[in-house]
Amino acid sequence: MRKSIVFISLLLFSCSSVFAANVFVGQIEKIDSTAKTILVKTQDGTEHTFHLVQRTAIQGGEATSSTAKDSFHGLKEGAQVAVHFTAKGKDETAEEIDHLSG
Repeated sequence: MRKSIVFISLLLFSCSSVFAANVFVGQIEKIDSTAKTILVKTQDGTEHTFHLVQRTAIQGGEATSSTAKDSFHGLKEGAQVAVHFTAKGKDETAEEIDHLSG
C-alpha cells in the first residue's frame, strides 16, 4: 500500500511539472506577425523568441479594429510584458502574455 502511495505521488508530481509554465519578464524587441512570434529581452540582455498560438491569452493589450501596423494583437515593440510559457526542447510557446507597460 505504501509503495502505491509513493508511486502515485511521484506520478502526480512529474505530471504537474510537465505542464508547469515558466514566466519571463522583459521588453518586446521584435514582433513577427507572419511567423507569429515575439522576441522578448530582459534587462540582463537575455533574449527569448516565443511562438504565439491560437490559445495564447493576451492580458491588458489594447487591440482595436484599427490596430497599428507595428502591433500584433495589441502588443507593440518596446512594451514591457510578462510571458507565461511552456517549453518543448528549444521551442517556447507563449500561453499567456501580461501587458505591463508601454
